[in-house]
Amino acid sequence: MNNYRSKIEIVERILGYIARRDKALKTHILYSSNLNTTNLEKYLDWMTKIGLVSCVKEGRNTAYVLTPKGFEVLEKLRNLVELLELRSELSKDDSMISNPSLSRTLGVEDYVLIYKTLKGKTGLDYTQLTIKYRGGEYLVLLVDEKSLSQYSLRSLGYSLLASNDTGIPLLVIVRNKSLVDSIVNIFSTSKPLNEPRVLPLRDVLFV
Repeated sequence: MNNYRSKIEIVERILGYIARRDKALKTHILYSSNLNTTNLEKYLDWMTKIGLVSCVKEGRNTAYVLTPKGFEVLEKLRNLVELLELRSELSKDDSMISNPSLSRTLGVEDYVLIYKTLKGKTGLDYTQLTIKYRGGEYLVLLVDEKSLSQYSLRSLGYSLLASNDTGIPLLVIVRNKSLVDSIVNIFSTSKPLNEPRVLPLRDVLFV
């Protein structure tokens, strides 16, 4: 089981690195993945073969970009990795998680953070991280990046879709405070049905 989980995390790490940079050289992926050259090439060859990444030439070097299928798989893997990590930290009631930084960000000590599968008005199912505090419930999106990458924009779009379809407002928590205005501008042009909230995470990263 641990070996299976580690493979999931390796694939998620490689895809996530490429997504954050839109395009990445093999040597840069190597340093970020903590793999040796042989193992990295096996993963990249496999990802290329099944259509998660494609190769582009950068002078004499080869760079990798995510395909639409790669973005879709990355979204699912990140949900799975977050769920596995969350489950390992859950308290006995299987719903509460303690994080001082999140408490400071929300301005409350008591909240319930849990993954749910929600059914939208269209009949589609959404597996989303949700939070309940101050009598309200929100879908939660954690943007843990220094700048808005293609992956971040896709995640925002997916979360907005889930919010509009389920009727549950969206709460976006960002690591980089400078991204708040950019995300608010995106929301203002997309005109979501439910007014989203954007909060900068205070003091430390959400873990």
